[in-house]
Amino acid sequence: MIHFRKRWFGIFFAIFYGTFVGITWADVTPSMVLTAVAPGVEIVVSGSRIVNISQLDFDKDTSPYCLQPGDQFEVKLNGADVYQQSVEIGHDGKVSLLLLGEVPVNGLTIEGIQKLLAQKFERYMKRPSVSVIPISFGSRRFTILGSVSRPGVYDLHGNTNLVEAIAMAGGARLGSLRNSAAEMADLSRAFLVRNNQYIPVNFQALIEQADMSQNVVLRSGDYVYLPSYLSQEVTFLGDVKRPGNYTYYEGLTLLRLLSVTGGGRPTSKRDEVIILRDSLVSGTVIRVNPEMILKMETKDVLLQPGDIVYLPENIPLPFSDIVQLALQTFVRYTATKVGTRAAQ
Repeated sequence: MIHFRKRWFGIFFAIFYGTFVGITWADVTPSMVLTAVAPGVEIVVSGSRIVNISQLDFDKDTSPYCLQPGDQFEVKLNGADVYQQSVEIGHDGKVSLLLLGEVPVNGLTIEGIQKLLAQKFERYMKRPSVSVIPISFGSRRFTILGSVSRPGVYDLHGNTNLVEAIAMAGGARLGSLRNSAAEMADLSRAFLVRNNQYIPVNFQALIEQADMSQNVVLRSGDYVYLPSYLSQEVTFLGDVKRPGNYTYYEGLTLLRLLSVTGGGRPTSKRDEVIILRDSLVSGTVIRVNPEMILKMETKDVLLQPGDIVYLPENIPLPFSDIVQLALQTFVRYTATKVGTRAAQ
């Protein structure tokens, strides 16, 4: 019982000074477990990271590669004795071949293209032997932006991993911090997006602790973002009137943010706000009832630089799903905003 009292004293002490204990998500449990630390304010004290990284397939991509616009290959018919032509897949996903005209091949594997062309050449000969030989994969690229020396789009060569990708971009950008050189990338909030989905990679463990279990092999279309340590913003997203990044200042609270931004739409939940704090992979999750703050039944919540404030839509969803939705929304919003800015 003594330990119990000490633990709660520590939590209430932290709240009194406007900060929350840095309690992190545990590795694997079926659902998140919330503990109330004040009326209308809860934090995760045990529960699940949204996706357990050890259960994801981050090994070499052994699935057959599907060709896309920009890829080049050579077609040989009967060992090139009869026919030989090099082609590039156009933006419409087609190649133009002698005898056959335009043939749609986008999304097919090398083997699939061979079978397709063999069927089409049967109009001209019996049992044609078709060979499709890759020349270059112009479509296999990834994007890396943020606090790296050379942000941009890079070609994938073989099984390029995250460490190699960051090196290709010149490494994390350096700056001056207290008269000494320091990395400007905030690794705790760096992220990888694949097929429009957030992949929870621990960049801190990878770069600072050389944890190669986090060294994900990239795939075509992957998006890597390393934010800056210098960012002093709070991100406001969800079913809200004016989503965006808002400048943090000392003393910024949840209610002040809601007032400045206009709060949620009519379809948003009135009694629930989610705050994601610190690391995207193993940070703190805070659930707040803003109505209780308005009624002065509990204290307003002091925000911190980097906080993600998310207002969910008023539909029934498990809490863990809401947190996952908040993460996905933040990553997609940031990737879109940074990508648009880089293109200007």
